[in-house]
Amino acid sequence: DAVAGVFGAERVGVRIAPFGKSNGMLPDENAEETFLYVAGELSRRGAAYIHVVLGFPDPVVPREFLAKLRHEFKGTLMVNSRLTQEKAERMLEEDAADLFAFGTLFISNPDLPERFKNHLPLAEADRKTFYGGDAEGYTDYPAYPSFGAEPQIGE
Repeated sequence: DAVAGVFGAERVGVRIAPFGKSNGMLPDENAEETFLYVAGELSRRGAAYIHVVLGFPDPVVPREFLAKLRHEFKGTLMVNSRLTQEKAERMLEEDAADLFAFGTLFISNPDLPERFKNHLPLAEADRKTFYGGDAEGYTDYPAYPSFGAEPQIGE
């Protein structure tokens, strides 16, 4: 409410991990009840979107829960976590979500929309370089060769 009071609710989004279990965190025993209530309240306040973390390292948010969340929240629903183009397209067709976040895929594929659009192969991210503090593994991945960039590493 405080943030919406400053920027307007239509410019506020909330990221949730309703069944999250990473770094020793255990899921809320009442996750469905809790987060459906939160979704309803955010909808009532006119929030722009809810960004749902499907789970890491493996998705743990049941599809049935996403359907219930969509019923409670009238704004835009974004999801992420280990998505592929195929998974996102299927979720879009099923009306399970509106937007999709591809964090790791964008790191290793700076031209990800073009690769998806043209069904081009994806470069693998080098997880060893994550959080390393320099450009290696973040900004040194080239675009696909057919877009006029340097060839992929190993080609």
